[in-house]
Amino acid sequence: MEGMKDSLSCPVCFELFERAKTLPCQHVVCEGCIALWAAKRGQLICPTCREEQEIPAGGVSKLPTNFMVNGMVESFKEGLELEDDESDDESPDLNGSSIELSGKSHEHVCDVIITCSIQICDSKGKPIRGIDSKRLNATIRYYDKNKWDLFPEKADEKFELSFIPKRCGIYVVEAFLDGQGINKSPLDVVVHPKGRILSVIRGCMKQPKDVFSDGDSIFVTDSSNGNYLHLDWLGYGKNPESDNIKVGCAGKDLSPCGIFRAAGNTVYVTDTGSNNVRLYENDKYVCSFGDGNLDQPLGISVDKNKLIYVANKLSNAISVFDEFHMSLGTIRVEGGGKKPSVAPSLACIALNSAEDKLIVADQANCCLKIINLAQKKVEHSITTKVSRHTARPFGVAVDSNDNIYASVCFTESFNTFKGGASRVSDARERTKGAVLMYNSSGFFLGRFGESELINPGGIFVLENAKQLSILVVETDGNGYGSRAPGLRLFSVA
Repeated sequence: MEGMKDSLSCPVCFELFERAKTLPCQHVVCEGCIALWAAKRGQLICPTCREEQEIPAGGVSKLPTNFMVNGMVESFKEGLELEDDESDDESPDLNGSSIELSGKSHEHVCDVIITCSIQICDSKGKPIRGIDSKRLNATIRYYDKNKWDLFPEKADEKFELSFIPKRCGIYVVEAFLDGQGINKSPLDVVVHPKGRILSVIRGCMKQPKDVFSDGDSIFVTDSSNGNYLHLDWLGYGKNPESDNIKVGCAGKDLSPCGIFRAAGNTVYVTDTGSNNVRLYENDKYVCSFGDGNLDQPLGISVDKNKLIYVANKLSNAISVFDEFHMSLGTIRVEGGGKKPSVAPSLACIALNSAEDKLIVADQANCCLKIINLAQKKVEHSITTKVSRHTARPFGVAVDSNDNIYASVCFTESFNTFKGGASRVSDARERTKGAVLMYNSSGFFLGRFGESELINPGGIFVLENAKQLSILVVETDGNGYGSRAPGLRLFSVA
């Protein structure tokens, strides 16, 4: 009976189908569930195969009704009622009971109550009544760093667990009966990012590329005039010796791109014009290094041991330098589970919290590559997509829980209509941007910024105990007057 119930359960609410509807892809869902699912997303995406479906004229209620599934559900319910009548006098067999933990929300976001339910059944799948809630206990864990208890509450024949997530990511819910683990526990509850824009910082940026922040200041490279900018949160310069606007590497032949601020007011800037890394102390030029070892260097990151990693766009390699700027060799960026169709084109990079893995954006193959630094090879790749569109990543950042954020560009097709009653269709394309979020294993957690970004560049994570924010570079607005170059600050959790 349990297997039959699973096959007759909706992939959205996990309950028996109610008014089952068949999607064009032939997967089946409840009418109410798919209506809410489509309303939240603004489009109809199958919850099973994730393919975008066409919404029929008149809405999802006009989808074909699956009379066969509806009939099977009714027959299944009648069978349960007969089984209940036959076994009313039987004592429940807890040793063979099936206890399930299932999420009830359609899509989870921060600051919204998430409710999970526990159904306790006997060996025949019949709900057991009269279980004392004191026999149940549950915990919730967030990335092995935070763990707290949940207290089940009686709700009809089930028990419910509720919590309010404050950060996006994966929450692991575990439930126990008399100290024994419950079937389908632990349960992973995915909380998607909201991505609410907080502010736009423009300052004097013309062609910004990458960004870094220490919380007090913002450092931005600008390739239009060979500068990097040291700004406050209003976009004004913080260096009094440079008219409070610009500091750094002035020169016509320079093209700064990646930027990283290390301890001691040290700033590293990659320069694709002269193929080296330029070093600044307190916004004053000190030296350059990497000449002869770099080939269009873009992304840069520095670990706690002062090892410097630089991504080369053209040579398909990560160059490594010690704290004295001596070359320690390169890491070839190839493979990663799937053979690339074209040679990689590397952009920004970021280290994970343990600093044993390096994440690099591969623009040519539209993916992120996770490099195992101990083995000096690509461990796996994450394909960057927005719906069905492949997306080209540029910026990449990692938070303290090793969630990965990537700023991407993608091309979207759309139609315009002309000619009044004749309605002549004109197919066009437009470039859009977004921020994609993954966990450390490459599981897609969500995206945001599609309404605010067109041509994003570098990205940086800011987090404290109360909030996680993302700084994203908007490089040039792509010709849209209202989208001037600058920085977009998003609240993620």
